Amino acid sequence: MDVKTRIRKDREAGLWNIHDQDLTFPATSWGEAMHFVHDLRRHRAHEQVFTTQQLVAEEYPHFVRLLGPALAKQRLATVYGVKRKTIEDYVRKGSKCA
Repeated sequence: MDVKTRIRKDREAGLWNIHDQDLTFPATSWGEAMHFVHDLRRHRAHEQVFTTQQLVAEEYPHFVRLLGPALAKQRLATVYGVKRKTIEDYVRKGSKCA
């Protein structure tokens, strides 16, 4: 499966956004965006299927580091099309599994 990944600068927010399929991920610098894309491609090579809950639990610490807890939950809720409360549940359940 060939996926087109694009990196674009959001001038208003000052963040780089990685657009991949129907998802968008934030990055604070061009280097971090490139590193993320490299890791994403390496991750895809393993072709593992993850649930939304697993993805949210895995991505949440990175979003918190970039945006803070409140904005991280809001951004993840928007990305995955769920409510903030659902994100909180995913993070809580995901942290117990780790």
